[in-house]
Amino acid sequence: MERVILHCDLNSFYCSVEILYDLKLKNQPVAVCGDVEKRHGIILAKNDVAKKFNIKTTDTVYEALNKCPNLILKQSNLKLYLTYSKKVKAIYQDYSDKIESFGIDEAWLDVSDCLSNYNNAFELAYEIKERIKFELGLTISIGISYNKIFAKLGSDIANKNEIYTINQSDLKTKVFPLPVGSLLYVGKSTEKKLDLFNIRTIGDLATTNREFINKHLGKNGDLIWIFANGLESSSVKKSDETTIIKSVGNSTTATIDITNFEDLKIILMPLCESVASRLKDIDCMANCITISLKNSNFESLSKQITLDYSTDISKDIFKVALQLCRQSTNFSSSIRAVGVKCSKLINTNNYQQTCLFSEYNDKDKKLDVAIDQIRRRFGHYKIGLAITSVNSELGHFSPKDDHTIYPTSYFIGGSK
Repeated sequence: MERVILHCDLNSFYCSVEILYDLKLKNQPVAVCGDVEKRHGIILAKNDVAKKFNIKTTDTVYEALNKCPNLILKQSNLKLYLTYSKKVKAIYQDYSDKIESFGIDEAWLDVSDCLSNYNNAFELAYEIKERIKFELGLTISIGISYNKIFAKLGSDIANKNEIYTINQSDLKTKVFPLPVGSLLYVGKSTEKKLDLFNIRTIGDLATTNREFINKHLGKNGDLIWIFANGLESSSVKKSDETTIIKSVGNSTTATIDITNFEDLKIILMPLCESVASRLKDIDCMANCITISLKNSNFESLSKQITLDYSTDISKDIFKVALQLCRQSTNFSSSIRAVGVKCSKLINTNNYQQTCLFSEYNDKDKKLDVAIDQIRRRFGHYKIGLAITSVNSELGHFSPKDDHTIYPTSYFIGGSK
C-alpha cells in the first residue's frame, strides 16, 4: 500500500502566537526577533502584513525597520512557542504515532494506518487543519504525498491555511516544472552550481544523468537527485523515538560588518565557548569542527575538518575554527554572520580518543568548567575572556542562552 504522509507547517508561527495574546496586533506589521537593541537580533518570523514590506527572515532589526518604520517588534518568547507547539503535537497524536518534528513549527505525519476512517487523505488533513484553527486559533498549511520530500514541497506550495496534494502521477505535471531551488537541500550555492549546467527546474535535475550530478556535487548531489525523482523513502519517526544528537552548534549575526580577522576572533570566541559548554552538558567530545560564514552579499561559505583527536575544550575549538576561517575568506566581502558546529560526537563516559601530538590540556578543561559554573550561578556576563572585551559591540552576547530552535537537518533514513 502506498504511504500517505502529511507535512504540516504552521503559518507565521511565532507571530501568530504573539497576536493571539494581543489582538490589537492583528492588522499591523509584526515581526518576532532576538535582542531588539542589537543587530544580532535578527528577524525570526513576520506576519503577512510585514511581508508586504519585503521583510525577510534573517534580516537584521536595523534592516527591517528601514523597510518598515512602523514595524512592531516582539522579542522572541521561546517558552510560549514551545507550549503551543506541544498543543499542536497533541492534536497530531490523535491521528498517528508516527510524528517527526522538523523544527518547532513543522512536522511530518505518517497517516497511512488511519485512512480507513476517512474518504481520502485530503479529508483527514482538512480535519486536522480545522481543529488547529478552532482549538488553538492558529492556521496551518499541509502538504500530502507519498514521501517526506514531496509532502514538504506540497506544504511549501500551499497557500496559508490550505492543503496541497502531490501524488506519484503528479511528478511530471506538478513537480518537474518547479524551480530546482524549491527542492529541500537545494540552497542558493547548490542552485548556482546547477545553473552552470543549465539545470534550472526539478525536472532538469531529475532527468540529468545521476553519475554526472554525483561527480560534480558529490554526496549532496546524489541526495537531491533522489529527491527530484521522487525516490526518497525514509520512514517518519515515531513521536516517542529517541533522537540521537549528531552535532552541537551556535551561530549569530554580527552587530557590525566584520572586515578583518581581529574582529572575527572577538565574535568567534563566544561561539566556541558556547559549543564547548554544550558538549560538556551532554557528556560528549567532538572529532569534527565546521565553520559557516555569510558575507554581505548573503553568500554562504562553509568549511570543516576532521581531527585526529577528540575535544570539548573551547580553546581547541577556537584555534581550529579560526584556522578554517582563514582558509575560507580574505574579506573581499565583509562577514555578517558566523557559525561554529562540532560533530562526529563520542560519549565521554565510554572512552576518549587522544593523539600523541594533540594539545589537549586538562588545565584548559578545568578553566572551561570553572567559567561555566560561575556563569550558571551569577549570570553569563559576570566572567569572560579578555578578547571579548576588546569590542563589546561584537563580543557582548551569550550564544548558549540565546540559542533558538531552528529546523533540523534532513538525511535519508532520518533527521538529526
